[in-house]
Amino acid sequence: METSRERIAPALSSAIFFFLGYFLLFRLNISSLIESFLLASFFAVILSSVISIYWKISLHALAIGGVTGLILALIFRYGIDLLLLLSIMVLISGIVATARLYLKAHTPLQVFIGYLVGLGVVLLSLLYVF
Repeated sequence: METSRERIAPALSSAIFFFLGYFLLFRLNISSLIESFLLASFFAVILSSVISIYWKISLHALAIGGVTGLILALIFRYGIDLLLLLSIMVLISGIVATARLYLKAHTPLQVFIGYLVGLGVVLLSLLYVF
């Protein structure tokens, strides 16, 4: 998808599936952490859809940032020692960002903002909201 507006419909459909996953797991009384992660991911994708109305943002970076945010939330909230996993995620994040730049799919700022939105929304949601 070349333009930012082409990305809105796929992002919104992803958001619907994140919300459906949250809703189904909520009704089944499955782990609240997984429910919270799905809901935080829903909000991150909605935010990226709003941003995409005006500007192109890296959804790949947003996704990998969201997973990194989940790992950081587990470390901070539950005190789990996941430093090795966090290091691997930072490495994978760098690979994903480099790939997006190498393919000339995004500018460095679009990748950086995408990563920050994913990381920030998921981390802050899991630490302070859910």
